[in-house]
Amino acid sequence: MENNLATYKLTFTNANLLIAIIAIHIINSLFSQTLFGTLLYSSMWLDPSLVSHSLQLWRLVTYGFVHDINSPMHVILNSLVIYSIGSCLEKYLGTKKFIILISLALICGGFFVLSSYLLGLDNAIVVGFSAVSIALVIQWGLAFPNQKMYIFALIPISGKNIVFLTILIEILSIFSTNNISNTAHLGGIFSALVFNIYNQKNLIMKKIREYNE
Repeated sequence: MENNLATYKLTFTNANLLIAIIAIHIINSLFSQTLFGTLLYSSMWLDPSLVSHSLQLWRLVTYGFVHDINSPMHVILNSLVIYSIGSCLEKYLGTKKFIILISLALICGGFFVLSSYLLGLDNAIVVGFSAVSIALVIQWGLAFPNQKMYIFALIPISGKNIVFLTILIEILSIFSTNNISNTAHLGGIFSALVFNIYNQKNLIMKKIREYNE
């Protein structure tokens, strides 16, 4: 099946995701030097110590909708993934499953960060939708293993290869000294793999039921 990402119009779900992410980023950027901006930003980011000791569980979700105001590429890249892949996946999975995938990736990313803190491995404050973005990329690659995605609009790479490449990059990044939360990214990868296994199992069971009927 030909899967031309350019032919997919932005769906209602993905449009609202983009609006929420971009609007929150603009508000945080405009009011970053004010008390309101500081309180808004700090109330949404994922501080694992506050989740653990103060039970501020909402942070396991809200962190995805705020981005580093000093790094515009952070929000731009996540927005591009949603725009280019999100609608395609929603058409393929259906809105209900698509929302489940997004929610699972967001929460798994948060729990991976929290687990890393509880194990004494990391104490980083985390922001950004990257756990979900990576889950979308992985799921797209698993759903369309032989289709091509063009990196930087120039370099073609098949779905199955982008899965291997994404996982390899994240594993190698664990040993780097960057400031990116690879723990949240690993949570996104894990959620996509679990979701795909569950989804494929359901599809197989559905075919068996249809065959028996």
